[in-house]
Amino acid sequence: MGVLAALKKFSPKYTKNLERSFQATNGSFEVEVLAAPSTLASYPEGDLTMLAGMIEQEWLLLGTPVRRIAVALDGTPAPIVAPDPRWMALHKLWLSQKPQRKAEKKPKDQAQGLLLMRGVLWHLAEHPIDTGFVQSLPAELQGFLHTAVDWVLDHPFASDAQAPDTGSEEGIADPFLASTRGLPRFLDDAALDLVQALPKARLDFPTGQYPDLKHHAGQ
Repeated sequence: MGVLAALKKFSPKYTKNLERSFQATNGSFEVEVLAAPSTLASYPEGDLTMLAGMIEQEWLLLGTPVRRIAVALDGTPAPIVAPDPRWMALHKLWLSQKPQRKAEKKPKDQAQGLLLMRGVLWHLAEHPIDTGFVQSLPAELQGFLHTAVDWVLDHPFASDAQAPDTGSEEGIADPFLASTRGLPRFLDDAALDLVQALPKARLDFPTGQYPDLKHHAGQ
């Protein structure tokens, strides 16, 4: 069964975009078939043309994928495999400056990349920003890691900034208690030294304090 045929089982309105043969749409949602060059030989032939030659898709094959089982509407288990969130965050930030990217998508890419990296650094023990990860980065992504880490340090989750009562007049301690240098939980001192030695990428769109992950991730 081809991709389009599978989509039609979900929504008969899905049709192939004749101008972008790797894309199907039902008027509300778009589905694109993208592939890393290393996977081309294993991709089955179908009714949508795979968009190949995107070397950046190789980044999403690296690291440790997230594997979970969701429950479908009919009660059956539905396995989900998603890219390593560290690589996905940097990929999104890189996309926000890709010249060929649609301009209207770039602010969303930047927001998703920064917010995802914030979640990684504070909450994802299985995906730490450690020295091994920093040293594995290609040159294209190094500056985005530096920029993202700096942003996270300046913009913690509101819940992460709630520190224990110290008995002080304000009753609030240093919000960063994970290390001697006040780092998020899954960024160690040695990794931070490496990150700060990297070049730094720019952010093209205002960030301020994104109010919460759920709001921005879906826009």
